[in-house]
Amino acid sequence: MQDDLNQYLPLKAFQEKNKHLFETEGALRYLLRKRDENGLSASGAVLKMGSTSSSPLIMHEGKFAKWLDEQRV
Repeated sequence: MQDDLNQYLPLKAFQEKNKHLFETEGALRYLLRKRDENGLSASGAVLKMGSTSSSPLIMHEGKFAKWLDEQRV
């Protein structure tokens, strides 16, 4: 279970660790703004830590990688 918990990262840390995919935090935020339409929410890759619009988002690396792989055309 600890290994799985290590896959959860705050948004900024996720972006910095994956700069090869997201040069800026804004590039990642674009995907997150559309997460209900693009399936990112349903994938479980994004957790909202609270119920307000300003609540922080947490990313799960493994679930995001699976979602990204499924986006290939």
